[in-house]
Amino acid sequence: EWANHYDWQSDLYVELMGLFESRGKRIGMFAFSTGNPSIGVSDSAPSVVMPKFLRCLTLAKARGHYLTTHEYGLEGTLRNTSNDNVLRYRRLYQNHLVPNGADCKLIISEAGQNNGGHFVGTQSFIADYTWYDAELMRDSYVAGAACWTLGQTEAWRGANIQDALPALAEYIVTHPDTPPEPLPIPPPTQRGNPR
Repeated sequence: EWANHYDWQSDLYVELMGLFESRGKRIGMFAFSTGNPSIGVSDSAPSVVMPKFLRCLTLAKARGHYLTTHEYGLEGTLRNTSNDNVLRYRRLYQNHLVPNGADCKLIISEAGQNNGGHFVGTQSFIADYTWYDAELMRDSYVAGAACWTLGQTEAWRGANIQDALPALAEYIVTHPDTPPEPLPIPPPTQRGNPR
């Protein structure tokens, strides 16, 4: 969740890709905290996306690795949170990663309600994730999302989603085979030459 030093992190992840590949594995990179990355999300000034960051994700796409990020409903559900925090990844992909061929698969490695601190109850949880799942399926580059959190650890006991597991399993089993209509992806502009 280190939302800084993207050039250094990009160099590190390029090296780690090779290490993981030598063991037959793939890596999830960056794990941006909610509201990040601060780079590349603006609709203007594509130069804010650093060349090393784009190069890293271009290699990740070519080699089958993943970008990871976290999304939380800060005060309540995912659905009722600003798109500066939930579905924020779309602007990064549409404005910079897709046009530069750096649109590796994305995993939302943490997604939860109430800033990850409090379970909203089974009915609200399922309604929220039903909406969120439909939104994620609209983006072909999204590989999946992990719900936050399961277990009785002292720090996150109030966020434990265990009571919702039967309803979540029922949702997964009865989930429609046909995803919603995908969002249009803007045609690539002039592709950059990340170094």
